[in-house]
Amino acid sequence: IGSLLIADILRPDKAIRLSRLGVTFVRDTRDSQFDATRGEFFNLDYGIALSQLGGNLSFNKLQTSYRRYQKLNILRGTVLAGNFTLGIANLFNPRDRNGNGVIDDVDRTLPISERFFSGGSTTIRGFGYEEAGPRDVAPSCFNSTQIDFNCGLVRDKKGKLIRLNPFLVPIGGNAEAIANLEARVQLTKLFQVVPFYDGGNVFRHAGDIFRKGGRPNDPNLTDIERVNLRAQWTHTVGLGFRIKTPIGGSLAIDYGFLLNPPEFLLPQRMDGPATIRPKSSQIHFRFTQTF
Repeated sequence: IGSLLIADILRPDKAIRLSRLGVTFVRDTRDSQFDATRGEFFNLDYGIALSQLGGNLSFNKLQTSYRRYQKLNILRGTVLAGNFTLGIANLFNPRDRNGNGVIDDVDRTLPISERFFSGGSTTIRGFGYEEAGPRDVAPSCFNSTQIDFNCGLVRDKKGKLIRLNPFLVPIGGNAEAIANLEARVQLTKLFQVVPFYDGGNVFRHAGDIFRKGGRPNDPNLTDIERVNLRAQWTHTVGLGFRIKTPIGGSLAIDYGFLLNPPEFLLPQRMDGPATIRPKSSQIHFRFTQTF
């Protein structure tokens, strides 16, 4: 872990042991699992991890999704498809995982292996793969309010010191909310055009779904961290194409345009932080439908 540039992001979770119980409920009335034209799919998954079961961290986690498909024969067999996904989690009695002597925002967040991540060809197509939601600055010394002239200094393979610029890393969160709507218009037997809308985001904490901001009252957060941990509902519109293959399934190409890209702050060595926005457009390639 010491050789990684994102070591400080991963270090609080290097000694996590989980023991959990879970239950899953599924109801499926779709006419096809791979390319549904009618019916519904509902899934609910709940898990609880407890220290009493042998773990060293306790939390509960709920994720549910609902999908509906409706075929309109009067519009060349167009299929209206919709999906809504909600995931929320919270920790019980959080402990000091990063060793700074206080219970801060990191300690109230799921271990990184359990957090929600989103973005990409099957969730929010205005983002790259798992790039939605809060971000953190790496190397983490750039988050400090004190000037560290050694920040960003690393050695290359030959042992020579080189200086790196700071960069942003998606870190997921305790909650996600995603809505997808698309119309699968059949132009020919083998070709579909698909206008779509994707909305939602990943949020640092469940309460942030309904309000802006990360945890602005946490005194352990810097001003840059407060901005970078915020998340707002994003809106993506786009157009996709589906080409049915001889072996079954479809080859999918989607172009998504993010209408309201989030803003992040990236520290600079000498000047104030720069405002960074992810690029607004993404192209995704996939085999099978979005959902």
